[in-house]
Amino acid sequence: MTREMPPLNRLRAFEAAARSESFTKAAEELNVSAGAISRHIQSLEEELGFPLFVREHRMVRLTEPARTYWRQIGSAFSQITKATNELKTSSAAQTLRLYSYPTFALHWMMPVLKQFRARNPAISVELRTWATPVDLDQVRADGAVILGAGNWHSMKSVKLTDFDCTLFCSPKMRGAERLIGRPDLLSEYPILSTSTRPHDWDNLLKEWNISITPAIQLSFDNHSLAMEAAVQGMGVVAGIKALAREYCSDGRLIQPFPFVRRARRSAYLVYPEDRESAPGLASFLEFLAVERPLQDDSDGAARLQ
Repeated sequence: MTREMPPLNRLRAFEAAARSESFTKAAEELNVSAGAISRHIQSLEEELGFPLFVREHRMVRLTEPARTYWRQIGSAFSQITKATNELKTSSAAQTLRLYSYPTFALHWMMPVLKQFRARNPAISVELRTWATPVDLDQVRADGAVILGAGNWHSMKSVKLTDFDCTLFCSPKMRGAERLIGRPDLLSEYPILSTSTRPHDWDNLLKEWNISITPAIQLSFDNHSLAMEAAVQGMGVVAGIKALAREYCSDGRLIQPFPFVRRARRSAYLVYPEDRESAPGLASFLEFLAVERPLQDDSDGAARLQ
């Protein structure tokens, strides 16, 4: 048996007009013209075989059969609206929304989120980057990566990784074999630094009690550019261990000396307490606690293969 049902656009126009008893208000609600509402209802009346509205001067009112019909189909429209809202809410709840520094997002968050998604394929991820700290009360996010000591007023936090600094170079850099274990030879190599962390080299050399006059200095706008310059064999870079892990694991960079300068600040995921139970964030926090991704507490230097 064929199920006969009028076109949904006609039913939608009728339901909106019946609810307000006004073609004009129905048109405003559905973002169409009043004439379009009138045509849809006229077509529906022709299909049903009886009038739905009594047209009076500047107003319309439902006929009694139409009022009964509206009550019946109105509940169906309400159920559709409710189901749609629940679906949207459920989908939003299964989304993890984070903010991060651009360099940290690229070199730490991306590999970690790849692991997280492999274990939680039903959770969507939205990762945004920012140059200055965001106000989590103002943005639509579950949490943000912030450098600090782990104490933020009215916020909860979980430590992601240390921000310790050391030196890296490409194993393919000219003279790389000769440099390993010989910090006294650093003067013979170009040094790579970043404008965002201009004091890394000075702090490292001071802590290691090393004095050099570099052959050449190259400065870059951000950590990613400086690390890529090192990968290209352009010199020795002062870099963050946590952000160089991928480069070192695949052999593009090595750590020529075992020295590491411990950072006073670490990278934390900071989030409002009332977001802790949100499904996306809750799953990510559990993942961080169980997997402890990209943790590297070793101080040993990498070696040429």
